Amino acid sequence: MLKKGQVGMFVVIGIVVLAIFILVFFLRDQILTELVPSEDTERVLSIKMQAFTQHVNDCVDEKGREIIEVVINSGGILSPTYTLPYGGQDWTVLCKRVSDEENCVRDIVSANDIEKTIEKYLNRELKKCIDTSSFSNEPGYEFRDTPLNAEASLGSNALVVDLNYSVIILKDEIKEEKTKFTRVFNVALLDLIDIMNDILEGEAEGGFTTAGYSKVFLSEFEIRTESYLNNKFYRVIDGESGAECKFATEGEQIYD
Repeated sequence: MLKKGQVGMFVVIGIVVLAIFILVFFLRDQILTELVPSEDTERVLSIKMQAFTQHVNDCVDEKGREIIEVVINSGGILSPTYTLPYGGQDWTVLCKRVSDEENCVRDIVSANDIEKTIEKYLNRELKKCIDTSSFSNEPGYEFRDTPLNAEASLGSNALVVDLNYSVIILKDEIKEEKTKFTRVFNVALLDLIDIMNDILEGEAEGGFTTAGYSKVFLSEFEIRTESYLNNKFYRVIDGESGAECKFATEGEQIYD
């Protein structure tokens, strides 16, 4: 049987152990900072930056696919003012009938316009998608970032998005920094735009045919046409990615 003095000693020891545990718990970040070598801090910061980079890339991928889908389904125009209903969908009219003109009057869709449309959409939507809270609120670390700016560049077989976005994660005097995030979307938007403009030019001059296209070119892209009430509904399909650009041209109005 323990004597009264021994019991008291165990109580004191228990109190001391508990006090040490509480002290270590509340001072753990400070203790780890002193014990962990700087190279380990660099490794941790690198891992955190990799995690944030993946989060940003996921957002760019998601919003990039969204705007590509919107653009190719609306003839390159984000908010079309004139559409025709057909097959349960609204088709953007890019060659409009004017009463005193024999043929339709075409719109010109430029690569620069598409790039600006994509950039405007991404700059708006990425601010909502990118969440820095889980990185900026972590004890012991400092998170800094600047306003983002997306730049879109169309190539013959790809859309390249460069997100200029400066991010710094710090701990003590050690930091991990990244200033640009780049994503590539394998879709031939530039070629789709060129074909669309060729079709519109042909329609404005009296009617489009594929006679001027090489067999190699037509083997990479498929052009489908359907007519209804003198209007034509075009689908231009990229055989590689499956991306489908659709738009309409307006013919002479039919009256009952």
